[in-house]
Parts: sequence; structure tokens; C-alpha cells
Amino acid sequence: TTGFSHGGWAAVRTLSYPGPEKLDLGFAIAGGGFYDLISVVDQAKNTETNIHGWFDKEFGTADQEELLRFLSPSAFISEINAPVYLYHGERDTRISPNQALAFSAALTEAGKPHELLIIEDQGHSIRGPHIWARINLTILDMISEAE
Repeated sequence: TTGFSHGGWAAVRTLSYPGPEKLDLGFAIAGGGFYDLISVVDQAKNTETNIHGWFDKEFGTADQEELLRFLSPSAFISEINAPVYLYHGERDTRISPNQALAFSAALTEAGKPHELLIIEDQGHSIRGPHIWARINLTILDMISEAE
């Protein structure tokens, strides 16, 4: 499964979902995503990132810490049984690259196979054919090494 931003979260959430509907997938590719909703949801609705407003629109309310924790892939790392590829722009102001860095550290600590690429001089919109070639080549390397 693959996605970017909200889709990056969804790609990893499919692997970390703790319920019986969990999908048995080969890997997840997640760009510019968020993995710990408690730390990424703004306290106010109309801030620079407006993650709080987006969450309210998608899930009803961002004011439920229990729901934020349940929807956070970082809370269910033990459920992840497939490689994860994370890429994130170093200058992303919508979703901090700290989300990818912290999630990668947690995956490492849990012994989960993953790759992380922080892309210098890129924000939330990844631009440039040479950048996408680099991302895609490292994705292909990860897939070819997966068991």
C-alpha cells in the first residue's frame, strides 16, 4: 500500500491496524505522513497546518485523545509485520519530518524492517524528476530485498 500525507498515514495504518479486518500486505510506502496523531494534531483548528481542522472533517473530532491514539500507527508498531518505506521533505512545514524520524526510531527499536529517506531542500510537496528517481530507486531496492 502506498500514499502521501494523509495517504502516507493510511498506508502505514493498514499495516498497524489491530483489528480482525487487518490486511496482510507485502509492504507500505509512506511519504510526508504522520504516525503519532497526538503530537501532530494542532491545538487550534485554523493554524498554519490545519491538521486539527482536517482531522475534524475526516474523523469527527480531534478532541478525543483516545481516538487519536487508536488511529496512530506508532501505538501499534507490534502489529506491523511487513517492511515500511518512509520518505519526507526536510523542510516540510505542514507535517514535520520529526514524525518520520520518530516513527523510524520506534520501528528500529521494535526490530521492524524499514527504510527512511529525508529529502533535503524539499517541503510537503516533493518536486523534481531527479528526486522522484531517487525515491523510486530506493523503493525498488527495498522491495527487491524484501523476503
